[in-house]
Amino acid sequence: MDTLRVFIRWCGTIDAVPTDLWSKVVSPSLADGENSRDVMIDSEVADGILDYLSTDEYASELHVTFLLMWHALLRRGAVHALDVADYDAEEMSLDVRHRPETETPIKNKFDGERFIALSAETCSVLDAWIADRRPDTVDKYGQHPLLSIAKGRAHLTTIQAYVYSITRPCVFTSCPHDREVSECEATTDRSQAFGCPSSVSPLSAAERLLIG
Repeated sequence: MDTLRVFIRWCGTIDAVPTDLWSKVVSPSLADGENSRDVMIDSEVADGILDYLSTDEYASELHVTFLLMWHALLRRGAVHALDVADYDAEEMSLDVRHRPETETPIKNKFDGERFIALSAETCSVLDAWIADRRPDTVDKYGQHPLLSIAKGRAHLTTIQAYVYSITRPCVFTSCPHDREVSECEATTDRSQAFGCPSSVSPLSAAERLLIG
């Protein structure tokens, strides 16, 4: 069912089916001990996050990370592995590659390599990120990471922190936990964002979005 939902969501990007049809495909709940996960981001929450990012964090590292996971259906490892050269602005696509020799493997190795078509919205954000906000750094292998930081390539744990941070409800709406936001460590300290009961890990943000 997960695989089917990914396919239907892709079909929506080429107008083969209604764009929200994928959300109607629900995976079965598994019994305890069967690797079930009960945390996922629904489309309404994602829309709220994207509205906030588009307004307050446009073309930031948070915006880029969430777009790549939500719209391009990438795992954390694939986001980490992307280089600037893997993005083709003219073709509006990403070329996901398994490159263990530069410490940028992807989960399914060479079987996971693929081209991904991007929306005009995602390309606009990536273009702005690369032109104006991306730290112009290289990693220790001389590669130009797409998601870069001042010291080179954003680490997997850094990407994880981005996702925890942006999925806190208080970032884009009110706190559902009756906490005083000004006193909540999960809000005031981004490194503690995982402490929010509603924050979602990259495993949930990506893999529960059916990225495997």
